Amino acid sequence: QEAEVVEFEKMMSAVAEEMDNMCPTEGVDGYSPMVVDGKAADGSDVVPMATPAIDRFMVKVPPGSGPTQSIVVQAPNGCLMSVEVPPGVSEGGSFWVMPPDPDTGFAATAPLLMDTSGDGAVDTVAMDTNQDGAHDTYYPCVRIDTTGDGEFDSVVFDSTGDGMADKVLPMPK
Repeated sequence: QEAEVVEFEKMMSAVAEEMDNMCPTEGVDGYSPMVVDGKAADGSDVVPMATPAIDRFMVKVPPGSGPTQSIVVQAPNGCLMSVEVPPGVSEGGSFWVMPPDPDTGFAATAPLLMDTSGDGAVDTVAMDTNQDGAHDTYYPCVRIDTTGDGEFDSVVFDSTGDGMADKVLPMPK
């Protein structure tokens, strides 16, 4: 079973890297492909610009999709992301999406690890699946040791309901 966890983690890392590569960097304000060691191609100093914050954006539910289904949307900056259609919003309806934080990769509302049994161990992950700023979906999770040091450092859970663990989150230190 440990080999399956390691293989799963490798697969998730590859998927995350592929998703990172889908976010365009050229042409985004503050990025210049001609910058080397803080100098522009013409030799002038480059003053780094903060990446502009992306505000929420409206998404229209495509044909064949509906409540609680995951759909892939494109943010105004060109990044692709998967979001869950909120309950009550059906095909052709619209809802607001908040892009993930560029530094953490998490939605504006970070996942919350919870101990719902009161035994001192994390057993539930609360997520903002419809990107509205509030935790709205709760998943049972299992603590895992991803480093092999005997200490639980992450949790794994099934976010799709298919019985297979498909998300790994680090636990705070």
